[in-house]
Amino acid sequence: MTLNEGRPFLRSEARHLSDGQLRRSYRALFHGVYVRHRTPVGDLELAEAALLVAEPGSYVSHHTAARLLGAAAPDHPDVHVTSRRLRVKGAGLTGHRAKA
Repeated sequence: MTLNEGRPFLRSEARHLSDGQLRRSYRALFHGVYVRHRTPVGDLELAEAALLVAEPGSYVSHHTAARLLGAAAPDHPDVHVTSRRLRVKGAGLTGHRAKA
């Protein structure tokens, strides 16, 4: 399997990499989500990475969505993700549940 260069990926998608290879050539964005060391990471890459650990149908929201759309947003270090049932959890993530 070939990983898409420059895109975040799940550890489970890179079973062919040893833990040592992963530590040497990649960095963790969130628990279980990695990207190559040399890849520049901005709001879009962090949003993509966050959605990898969220349930299907989830979407970035709040400050994160505002920044991606170019709107003025308060500076917040976490990526905000809204889901229907399960809130995403983990360092660097803020989960919300959709009301509908």
